[in-house]
Amino acid sequence: MEGTLATRSKRVGRMKQSKESNQITGVFVTHPSLSNTGKGSVTAFVQMPDGTTQVLGSLPFSSSSGSSLAYGPFHQKGNYVFKVSVDEGSVFPSHSKVGSVEINVNGSTVESRDFFAPAHASGRYEPVPCEYAL
Repeated sequence: MEGTLATRSKRVGRMKQSKESNQITGVFVTHPSLSNTGKGSVTAFVQMPDGTTQVLGSLPFSSSSGSSLAYGPFHQKGNYVFKVSVDEGSVFPSHSKVGSVEINVNGSTVESRDFFAPAHASGRYEPVPCEYAL
């Protein structure tokens, strides 16, 4: 009888593992502008595989500080597009790194991408997005 119970327990453990799906989590980060005149914010977005877009929120930055915004977990299979948009009133005296995104699958970092904006970028400027397929 002990052998039957042990076998049943092992099967349950395997069934749970097979039902687990991949999940995407991560963080958007803004960086200090390293310039006394650099300030503003960016809005972070994730376009989901089904075509919908989730607006995650605004991330402020200044010459001395940045901020971060976590996202996920997402479970949809397909292509994800991670992007930021420079908000109105942001000031970049020179070509600047305005943010980064880190993409994690099941807790491990699989992609990290920086977003750059040109000097004097206008509001709603969108740097090249980052794409990842799950």
